[in-house]
Amino acid sequence: MEIAMFRTYNTMICSLYEQCDVESVKQELLGSLQKLIPYQYADVQVFYTGDPDLNDREPYLSELLFDELELKICHKDQPLAQVRLYRLRKKGRFTDAERFLLRSLEPHLEQIFYRLLCRDTSQEIVDHAITRINSQVHLTPREREVLERMFRGDANSCICDALHITEHTLQKHLQNLYRKLHISSRWELVGYLTA
Repeated sequence: MEIAMFRTYNTMICSLYEQCDVESVKQELLGSLQKLIPYQYADVQVFYTGDPDLNDREPYLSELLFDELELKICHKDQPLAQVRLYRLRKKGRFTDAERFLLRSLEPHLEQIFYRLLCRDTSQEIVDHAITRINSQVHLTPREREVLERMFRGDANSCICDALHITEHTLQKHLQNLYRKLHISSRWELVGYLTA
């Protein structure tokens, strides 16, 4: 992968993780993919509930006119989303490198769609974790709010928007939490959910 393409790919992944809702993820994904894998038409189908048919196709997209590149995104056999890119055959078929590039997004898209679609961390579990932390160290009301949103899986940008704070202020709250709990990473902090 050439350097410019790698930068675009890396920027896209970082930006996808920062999105707060499914529609924003879809828009960012399709906009960024257009730069990496040129296509004429694209579709991201998201499965909110039920047993989706992953083989359902757009009926007007003739296989004679279009080449299709598809990625099915599942979490533990639960369908989350499906990405389809279509290119006019006269513009050339999708290459193996383009197919690899789309497949390489699968683990990232699985995490992102799972976070947005399947947040199953109950309020009871979050409250219990925050109470346990508060019994060890004193938490300010704002630190509690930050923890709750973080435990729910919100991205930093979503936390900042919801709490009307800057990224710098959020980082300061997180540093204070790390210091108080004698930890050094967000993953250690999230570990309090399962402890």
